[in-house]
Amino acid sequence: MSAITITDKGLSRKTYQEIRDELRAAWIATYGSAVDLSASSPDGHQIDLEASTISSIAELVQAVYARLNVDGASGIW
Repeated sequence: MSAITITDKGLSRKTYQEIRDELRAAWIATYGSAVDLSASSPDGHQIDLEASTISSIAELVQAVYARLNVDGASGIW
């Protein structure tokens, strides 16, 4: 799973929901469809935390990329 994609047109990142859905699919593929991934279960809570962390890091990388891009840069380094 990659939350960030860099192409010749720039950087794009997945949304929190897309990341969360991919993590859920990976857990189901690993542990089977009987695993409880509801928001109140420990596994569901773990997936939500991981998705939030990955999404935050991807957002930070996107912000740094925007500052290094000549078209969107502002301020002084």
